[in-house]
Amino acid sequence: MNLHNDFSHDPIDGYIPEKSEPDYGPLYDILHEAGLRASESKGKERHSNGKPFTSQPLFTIQAAVGTGFPLGQALKKIQESQRLSPSQARKELLDSIVYIASAIIYEDMNQD
Repeated sequence: MNLHNDFSHDPIDGYIPEKSEPDYGPLYDILHEAGLRASESKGKERHSNGKPFTSQPLFTIQAAVGTGFPLGQALKKIQESQRLSPSQARKELLDSIVYIASAIIYEDMNQD
Protein backbone atom coordinates (compact mmCIF):
# COMPACT_ATOMS: atom_id res chain seq x y z
CA MET A 1 0.00 0.00 0.00
CA ASN A 2 1.36 3.40 -0.95
CA LEU A 3 0.88 5.68 2.05
CA HIS A 4 2.40 8.81 0.60
CA ASN A 5 -0.54 11.12 -0.11
CA ASP A 6 -2.75 8.10 -0.73
CA PHE A 7 -5.78 8.44 1.47
CA SER A 8 -7.84 5.78 -0.32
CA HIS A 9 -7.60 3.52 2.74
CA ASP A 10 -8.51 6.32 5.11
CA PRO A 11 -12.06 6.92 6.30
CA ILE A 12 -11.70 10.62 5.60
CA ASP A 13 -11.36 9.87 1.87
CA GLY A 14 -8.57 12.33 1.25
CA TYR A 15 -10.35 15.56 2.03
CA ILE A 16 -8.56 18.16 4.06
CA PRO A 17 -10.20 17.78 7.47
CA GLU A 18 -9.24 21.17 8.91
CA LYS A 19 -11.11 22.84 6.06
CA SER A 20 -14.02 20.39 6.05
CA GLU A 21 -14.46 20.01 9.81
CA PRO A 22 -13.69 23.34 11.48
CA ASP A 23 -14.92 22.07 14.86
CA TYR A 24 -11.98 19.64 14.87
CA GLY A 25 -9.34 22.26 14.09
CA PRO A 26 -7.59 21.97 17.48
CA LEU A 27 -7.23 18.20 17.01
CA TYR A 28 -5.71 18.60 13.55
CA ASP A 29 -3.40 21.31 14.87
CA ILE A 30 -1.99 18.92 17.48
CA LEU A 31 -1.62 16.08 14.99
CA HIS A 32 0.19 18.44 12.62
CA GLU A 33 2.45 19.66 15.42
CA ALA A 34 3.35 16.06 16.31
CA GLY A 35 4.20 15.41 12.67
CA LEU A 36 6.39 18.49 12.53
CA ARG A 37 8.18 17.41 15.70
CA ALA A 38 9.02 14.09 14.03
CA SER A 39 9.98 15.56 10.66
CA GLU A 40 11.67 18.82 11.56
CA SER A 41 13.02 18.70 15.09
CA LYS A 42 13.67 15.84 17.49
CA GLY A 43 12.84 13.01 15.10
CA LYS A 44 14.89 14.46 12.28
CA GLU A 45 17.84 15.32 14.52
CA ARG A 46 18.04 11.96 16.30
CA HIS A 47 16.56 9.33 14.05
CA SER A 48 16.15 10.12 10.37
CA ASN A 49 19.72 9.92 9.02
CA GLY A 50 18.18 11.29 5.83
CA LYS A 51 15.84 8.30 5.50
CA PRO A 52 12.09 8.43 4.91
CA PHE A 53 9.96 8.07 8.04
CA THR A 54 9.02 4.45 7.30
CA SER A 55 12.68 3.46 6.83
CA GLN A 56 13.85 4.82 10.16
CA PRO A 57 14.67 2.70 13.24
CA LEU A 58 11.13 3.12 14.56
CA PHE A 59 9.97 0.89 11.71
CA THR A 60 12.93 -1.45 11.43
CA ILE A 61 12.57 -2.26 15.13
CA GLN A 62 8.86 -2.90 14.66
CA ALA A 63 9.73 -5.32 11.89
CA ALA A 64 11.85 -7.24 14.39
CA VAL A 65 9.66 -7.12 17.49
CA GLY A 66 6.21 -5.83 16.50
CA THR A 67 4.05 -2.86 17.37
CA GLY A 68 4.50 -3.42 21.08
CA PHE A 69 7.70 -1.42 20.70
CA PRO A 70 6.18 1.94 19.69
CA LEU A 71 3.14 1.44 21.91
CA GLY A 72 5.42 0.82 24.89
CA GLN A 73 7.46 3.89 23.99
CA ALA A 74 4.23 5.92 23.84
CA LEU A 75 3.25 4.71 27.31
CA LYS A 76 6.69 5.60 28.63
CA LYS A 77 6.44 9.11 27.15
CA ILE A 78 2.97 9.58 28.63
CA GLN A 79 4.18 8.46 32.04
CA GLU A 80 7.25 10.71 31.87
CA SER A 81 5.10 13.70 30.93
CA GLN A 82 3.46 13.60 34.36
CA ARG A 83 6.62 14.66 36.17
CA LEU A 84 7.85 17.35 33.77
CA SER A 85 7.23 21.04 33.31
CA PRO A 86 4.27 21.86 31.07
CA SER A 87 6.48 22.71 28.07
CA GLN A 88 8.53 19.52 28.41
CA ALA A 89 5.40 17.44 29.05
CA ARG A 90 3.89 18.79 25.83
CA LYS A 91 6.91 17.55 23.87
CA GLU A 92 6.70 14.10 25.44
CA LEU A 93 2.99 13.87 24.66
CA LEU A 94 3.53 14.97 21.05
CA ASP A 95 6.21 12.29 20.74
CA SER A 96 3.77 9.71 22.11
CA ILE A 97 1.35 10.62 19.32
CA VAL A 98 4.08 9.92 16.76
CA TYR A 99 4.81 6.53 18.33
CA ILE A 100 1.13 5.58 18.25
CA ALA A 101 0.80 6.78 14.66
CA SER A 102 3.82 4.70 13.67
CA ALA A 103 2.11 1.56 14.98
CA ILE A 104 -0.94 2.33 12.84
CA ILE A 105 1.22 3.06 9.81
CA TYR A 106 3.23 -0.12 10.33
CA GLU A 107 0.07 -2.21 10.56
CA ASP A 108 -1.33 -0.53 7.43
CA MET A 109 1.89 -1.25 5.56
CA ASN A 110 1.80 -4.91 6.54
CA GLN A 111 -1.81 -5.77 5.82
CA ASP A 112 -2.37 -8.83 3.64
